[in-house]
Amino acid sequence: MVLCVKFVKILNSQKMMTSNFLTNFINSILCDPAYSPDPDTYLGVIWEVYDISTLHPIHDPDTNPFEHPFEVAYLHITGQIKELFQNQIMSELIESRENRINQIYSFIRRMKITNHIFRYINKHRHTFIHKTVACKVAEYISNLYFGVLESNFDDLVNVAISSLNPIMIEGNQEKADFTLLESLIYLINSAAAGYKVEEYESFKLNPEKAREERWSTLYNEYVNEKIMLKLNEFFETIAKETENALPLLIPGIVDKVFNFTKKLKNIHTRNLICDILYNNVVENEIITLNNALTSKRAIDIIINKDNEYSLERKYLSSLTYHPKSLSFVQHFFSRFMDNFIEPLEKEVNIKNLGLLMLKFLDYINDFKTLAYEDIYVRETESFVSFMEKEISNKLKVAKFHQKFGGNYQVVLAFIVDAYLKRGNSFKNTVQAQHMIKLLSYAEERDIFITHHTNNLFVRTATRSTTGLTYEKTFLNKIAEFINEENLAKSYSILEAAKQEEVFNSKFSYFTIKRQLAPLKRNYPSFPLPKDYQENVEKVSAELKKKHPNYEYEWLHYLGTANLKLQTEKGISYLTTSVAQVSVLNSLIKVKKIPFSDLASLVGIDQAFLEVIIRTLSNAKLVILEGGEKGKINTNTIIFNNKYHMPKAIITDNWTPKVIKVRNLDLQRSKCAQAAIVRIMKQNRMMKTQQLMEIVINELSRLFPITINDIQSCIRELISDEYLEEKEDSHLAYRE
Repeated sequence: MVLCVKFVKILNSQKMMTSNFLTNFINSILCDPAYSPDPDTYLGVIWEVYDISTLHPIHDPDTNPFEHPFEVAYLHITGQIKELFQNQIMSELIESRENRINQIYSFIRRMKITNHIFRYINKHRHTFIHKTVACKVAEYISNLYFGVLESNFDDLVNVAISSLNPIMIEGNQEKADFTLLESLIYLINSAAAGYKVEEYESFKLNPEKAREERWSTLYNEYVNEKIMLKLNEFFETIAKETENALPLLIPGIVDKVFNFTKKLKNIHTRNLICDILYNNVVENEIITLNNALTSKRAIDIIINKDNEYSLERKYLSSLTYHPKSLSFVQHFFSRFMDNFIEPLEKEVNIKNLGLLMLKFLDYINDFKTLAYEDIYVRETESFVSFMEKEISNKLKVAKFHQKFGGNYQVVLAFIVDAYLKRGNSFKNTVQAQHMIKLLSYAEERDIFITHHTNNLFVRTATRSTTGLTYEKTFLNKIAEFINEENLAKSYSILEAAKQEEVFNSKFSYFTIKRQLAPLKRNYPSFPLPKDYQENVEKVSAELKKKHPNYEYEWLHYLGTANLKLQTEKGISYLTTSVAQVSVLNSLIKVKKIPFSDLASLVGIDQAFLEVIIRTLSNAKLVILEGGEKGKINTNTIIFNNKYHMPKAIITDNWTPKVIKVRNLDLQRSKCAQAAIVRIMKQNRMMKTQQLMEIVINELSRLFPITINDIQSCIRELISDEYLEEKEDSHLAYRE
């Protein structure tokens, strides 16, 4: 109804209803390449022609299939355009064949505009036009295109192909023009979309079959036999003529072809064009191209997300239309991994390392998108499987900086630690799902879990964690990959952190079993504040009375203190480490002191003291004066007496300790035995083969394990009388 109202408004407009309006519209379509009618103009034309068509009597459907006024309206427009077009291209003024062909291509572009009119009619056909009428109009358009195609095809192909000469012969990528080839394919697709008048009855019975038959005829006759043969000859010729310059031209050529093929609706045409390009151009230069695209410069482009990255992405994507290109893309990806890992191995800053890994994940996603969207469906699964295996293998042998243990699993634990610490250094750039995805590429996840558990303890003990809720959520996500039984120690730490034993309002602590504490506990020592030391001695005496057989170890390095700080600006309530309290107490007394003198005053190792001062400086509690920039040990340290923050947490984000996991094979053997015993306890009796499959399925998510490893564990458990062999290859659990 909205359309009707608009029609009425247009009908009442003297401007739109002038007698020469339709003639001007048609001439503009035909003669002005820049002409682009607005929707109101379309509606005005439709209504004016409808008004004209109502003057004609309704035709007898037996003698003329077009009986609806809007059919007459559309035919009136297209008929006049065709007539004017034919008058122009047959005119004696157009002497050259090329000019005539260019007029045909101009006609094709103009017909695209007239199709907008048909779409307006078809969109509202329930009100103005019946579905069968829309089909008849589509038939008319198709036949119109078909006639132009049949009578001018050879010339159309030659002109379209020659329009590619600049990029091939002259090496000028800017002048390369695919628009004529696009128009030709558009003409073929449009001609194939309809049917001939004599096919109308069969079309009504089975439209899909009729279209398929029509397309098959056109596809074989025009696309396969003519266009593709011409393209094939063209690429063969160009490949010989530009042998030396070809590697430099290929990225530009492929970029043009990629953009062109993406516009083609018919996948057969698209694949054929890419096939020809691949066989005649790319395959001969595969080594040169591969070296160019996997160079250090190309990797830098990808890592830094420069604009040239999109060209290489398109280049790869366009090649993957051809099934033979799968091996090329696999080789490209393998080379890319080698070059990408190189900067990772050299990086010593955990934040930079984490962000590089994030860019790595982005690029992996690009490759997966490429696989799902562009590679043949039958190859997609094998390509993605190859990627996952290649990533794991490359990361497994990578030599990361010794600061991070040199091992991917340990590096990942460092990145996760930075992610889960208060103040998250990645500023929400890195998300939990990124961490889990990186974990999926680690084969020895038990090493990651050992370091993650150690770091988890330090974060919770020092209150430097983002929060216990976040820690628990992240552990649960890990548990989706690794059986929760293997995360028991991590979960126990979180539970222990909640069970604080309060001695008085000024001092609190929590105790955990020694086996849950960090494996490496040679922390720096420092003088303890007097009141803190007194509380420790008092609590130690109480604990000794309560549990005389227990031995307690105080980890002062991980201690947290609540501090009430008075400055010129007011009172601040701070949560700090015990070591920070020692330093602040000395600074408040002296106000200003060289770093070396402060180290002597507080009795703290200089490397440890540098970390504390850097943290206090970042929190604006101290001011660094003089010395060399970035070298705290050359600065003079000044207490900031104007500091004020109602409430703040100032936690030293210590670099996690690298743990050397000893007797790894023995630990894994015991882990496997524990899993076997647990499963057998639940089932009492099982087939040996079934048990081994369950254990491998569970433990392979934690570390690499083989059937032979499981068999060895079973034999040891039988020897230790945990299991008993039964008939028919069964095992039973012994109480």
